[in-house]
Amino acid sequence: MILLIINTMKVLLVYPKDIAENYFAKRPVMGIGYIGTCLEKKGYDVRLVDMRVKGYDIKFFEKTLEEFKPDVVGYTLVALSLNQAYELMKIVRKKLPNAINVAGGPEVTLLPKKILSYDFVDFVFTGEGEYSFPEFLDKYEKGEDYSRISGLGFKRKIKIRTDMQDDVSKSFSLIKEVG
Repeated sequence: MILLIINTMKVLLVYPKDIAENYFAKRPVMGIGYIGTCLEKKGYDVRLVDMRVKGYDIKFFEKTLEEFKPDVVGYTLVALSLNQAYELMKIVRKKLPNAINVAGGPEVTLLPKKILSYDFVDFVFTGEGEYSFPEFLDKYEKGEDYSRISGLGFKRKIKIRTDMQDDVSKSFSLIKEVG
């Protein structure tokens, strides 16, 4: 017997363009590809947009929002892409007010409280999100408690959760000391 899991949420994963604009990707970065694959295996309808791909601009992003109508938009944040990431989040907030903006990536792992303090950011993930992000979506969609998910940061009654944990430290046991 094959069990087919179908989730109703649509998820758009975005890698914003950086301010240098000196590189045009030929395909989306692997990070959002990994997350997207994990979500597809859970039955989510997923699209990837790497804004560094030549020809992808704000109009393309807006058209993608209008046609796909995602419930969740996830962003990988790195220092050089913050300006466009914030711009895209504001567009989502304006065009799809019921959609949630979720941020992850190196910048979020370093500065989770700062990123979460922006009113257009709903949730953040520190560390690796391949397991925690699908778990969050499952609980969020079902209306279940997601507060104990590893690496998840969120706002509740104007307070930002500050006790975020992640499973990254478990991976350090694989690194052998030299010397």
